[in-house]
Amino acid sequence: KPIRMLGAHNDYTPVKRAEETALAAQREIAAANEELRSFAYSTSHDLKAPSNTVGMILREIMEADEGGLNEDQRDLIGMASATIEHMRRLVEDLLSYTRLIGEELSWEPVPLGEVAEETRGLLTAAFAETGGRLTVGPLPEVPANRTQMGILFQNLIENALKFRHPDRAPEISVDCVDGAGGTCATIRVSDNGIGIDPAHWDRVFGLFKRLHRSDEIEGLGLGLTLCRRILLNHDGGIEVSSEPGRGTVFTIDLPRYRE
Repeated sequence: KPIRMLGAHNDYTPVKRAEETALAAQREIAAANEELRSFAYSTSHDLKAPSNTVGMILREIMEADEGGLNEDQRDLIGMASATIEHMRRLVEDLLSYTRLIGEELSWEPVPLGEVAEETRGLLTAAFAETGGRLTVGPLPEVPANRTQMGILFQNLIENALKFRHPDRAPEISVDCVDGAGGTCATIRVSDNGIGIDPAHWDRVFGLFKRLHRSDEIEGLGLGLTLCRRILLNHDGGIEVSSEPGRGTVFTIDLPRYRE
């Protein structure tokens, strides 16, 4: 018969309560993300339909015009058509962003060199138009979502082509700068474009933050926001450094291993 038992009591009540609170917070975040995605899809559909209709009406008015419209009236219709197109692209880009929030990702070993070369192929016309050149160095394989890696590289390289210097053809390079070791792969995307003033480095990743008017450089200011969201999805990060008039470097960190 046992006479005595030796041991110690540990009260884990605070720990279990903290775990329950964390799980509840995770459920709330997941529910909020799902609400946001549903809202974005619904809003996108509700906005796209009338904008497409208005755009069609404006086109029909222009096509049916037999000289009854004066030059000012045609200009106004042209401005209205451009506004409708801008609105359509805005809705599409917002939808692209919300798709990345809370998305269930499938992971696989992704050779980043292959992704960079695929991006080169997708942007063949843009390189031909700008006279740009892309140099891709040896890049590692990382565990990632291949689709999102494609979006990441395409946005960064398109960004370099878009913000090119007016006096020289775009020179873009993608390389790995941390050798073969370390827990993170550090990728650098460099260009010789117009650069970014250091005062605006923090702004470039903000949602719909633009440093130039749309009539100067096309775009809605969402590309780098998508890049940051993709890297957050991958537990990575992105930073910018730049010298106005000389070019910009985006530095990306991606985990080499995933549990």
